[in-house]
Amino acid sequence: MQQSLLNHFPGWWQDLAQHPEKYYLVLTDDMDSFYSCRFLHKRFGAEIGGFYEFGKGLYLSDRAKIEDRKLIYVDCSVVRDGEMCFDNHRTIFTNHMAINPNSIFDRTDEKNYFKKYCGSTLMLLYALYKGDLSDLEKETLIAIDGFYIGWYRNNGAFKNINQFWLDLLELDELIPILDKRNMKYFINLIGKYQLNEKIYIDKNKLFTFADILPHDHFSLVMPTEMKWTTKKDIQKITVSNRSVFTAAEVFDGSYSADFIKRIAQ
Repeated sequence: MQQSLLNHFPGWWQDLAQHPEKYYLVLTDDMDSFYSCRFLHKRFGAEIGGFYEFGKGLYLSDRAKIEDRKLIYVDCSVVRDGEMCFDNHRTIFTNHMAINPNSIFDRTDEKNYFKKYCGSTLMLLYALYKGDLSDLEKETLIAIDGFYIGWYRNNGAFKNINQFWLDLLELDELIPILDKRNMKYFINLIGKYQLNEKIYIDKNKLFTFADILPHDHFSLVMPTEMKWTTKKDIQKITVSNRSVFTAAEVFDGSYSADFIKRIAQ
């Protein structure tokens, strides 16, 4: 990863690599988060201690509730300043503890929407922590969160954006695979490996198609409610509003935001 991008990131990602026992990962509901957590577990031994379900809130395992570890949200646009997260979404809020490639842009500028980071959180982690990739791992990076789309759609109309990010991440090794394959290939790959599967919580247990999630008991510790809103309306929310927990621009000008619910005393 180029230093010009690293300069925008807080340094806690290095401490995670050296002292994973100080942290718990917070998984979210899709395969980008799932494979990102798995990568961090295999590489450093970092453990999942939380699950964040959009529109419902934060669940913690019984161990995470009693152990004094810091939480790192993985593939989650946490905008409450001071909360650590790896994120690949565009948002107008500034969280100084978020590691998000979109931090290099003025995120209030509408012209930057189609220049936003178009890769996954998993791709970000591979670039950040480096490491050798098998051909299947390279293809998975390209497939998850649809990085391949801009390379092929409309005869490669957005290919220059993909190239821009591959240069910044220093992942040019993915280019020969993109040139060799096509959109149909990656759509089939997603289906074959179930890369669009969702993770959910049922009877306080985590479930997905693969039975390799922690078997801990999880319970809700911070309920939230989701609201869909326009960029114009969400700009009216000030940074001092501590009830806003996540906010991501899902489509151009359209936001999904989670607000912390007040619990009656």
